[in-house]
Formats: sequence, C-alpha cells, structure tokens
Amino acid sequence: MSMKTRMVAEYGSAAMRKPISRGELYEALDALVEAANARKAEIADLKAELAKVKAAPIRYRGVYQRADTYRAGAVVTDGGSAWHAHRDIAAGERPGRSESWVLMVKCGRDGKDAK
Repeated sequence: MSMKTRMVAEYGSAAMRKPISRGELYEALDALVEAANARKAEIADLKAELAKVKAAPIRYRGVYQRADTYRAGAVVTDGGSAWHAHRDIAAGERPGRSESWVLMVKCGRDGKDAK
C-alpha cells in the first residue's frame, strides 16, 4: 500500500487536499526523522546481536555437568533434552532452571521395543 493510500485511509481525502502550513510540514518531517532514527537504532541492535551469534558457533559439550562452566554457543543434553547456551554460563546453572539456557530439542516419550 502506498503512503498516499495509507494517508487517505487515515485522514480522509478531504484532509489530503487541504494545504498544510510550513510549521505542520516541519513537524511531520521531524516525526519522520525520529521514526527513521529509532529504526536505525533497532537495526544496529539486531546487527550486534547477529554478530554475537556468528561469533559463538554451536559446540556440543555432551551431558550437562554441574561443575562445568559453559561458553555461549555450547550445547548439552540433560534429562533427554538438548539445551543451547545463549550466553556464558557459570557452574551450577542447570538447563531448564536458568534463563541462560534455551531448549533446542525436547525429550520425547520413551520408545517401545519392536517385537
């Protein structure tokens, strides 16, 4: 949808035909610049987060060990589920009980022996 179509829908076609003052134009431009700057900040934050993800490759560390520390990107299994560390984790922060761990694969039901 074009900007004109959205503005007509929001303000009506009569309002769109009315001339605006220089002050109103500057106010509208200021609002646009403010919105653009907010988007730039959001994009910068997302780029920084993406850089962190790229810098921390996924590494399988085996079964969770309470005494171990884990770096961002570590993957462990605990209780049959796989957990990913999205930041560095101190010893004793157990998967499922700490916000530092993200569940990757949930444990399924036990299988039955084929007969």
